[in-house]
Amino acid sequence: SFRSRKYHIKDSFANPMIRMSSDEEIKQRILEVMNDRYKLLWHSEGSQTPVVCFLERGQQLGNGKLLQPRLVFVPSDGKSNPVYGTDLLDITRVLHVNRIDRRKYPFAQRRKCLLVQTLDSKLFLECEGEEDCQWLVHDLKLVVARLGSKIIMDEDDLFDEFFVNDTHGVPGEAPEWAQQEQNNTRTIFDDKKENNVREEAC
Repeated sequence: SFRSRKYHIKDSFANPMIRMSSDEEIKQRILEVMNDRYKLLWHSEGSQTPVVCFLERGQQLGNGKLLQPRLVFVPSDGKSNPVYGTDLLDITRVLHVNRIDRRKYPFAQRRKCLLVQTLDSKLFLECEGEEDCQWLVHDLKLVVARLGSKIIMDEDDLFDEFFVNDTHGVPGEAPEWAQQEQNNTRTIFDDKKENNVREEAC
């Protein structure tokens, strides 16, 4: 699933952004990441679970409410509901793993591991390879930073990059897992618009 990344790095893997200097290149990279799938091992104390991770675009529902873009994990067998999902804006840190507590994660391979920290949890994940891990850390940081930047700057192409391109919206109410989160994004956009109106009035 990481083949699309490799053409970006011919001479220097140490700086993956070396091949993405323009906004158009970064936009293309975001598109690739939003359509990709990642095979991972999710480590918890004393166990590990094979999962597939992907980024889920946000949606505008028929009632006018918004669902935020999310990071979602599902079992690799595809037979169960999502194991976990978190809004991209709830991700606070994405880090390479420097040390491992072998009492908690006895089988984890450090160079393939990363830590995703959210507002309410920490996810200890292992990629298929070291290079895959480098790219996943880079790509998650890029996506979260890009989304936050576009919200703050109120850029017009925010919905083109991070939301389902459907002007009619999705009919019905949000699923149960989204009932508590969906108003958060709405508040962010409403507050931003209100601040813009106040600035123009001044």
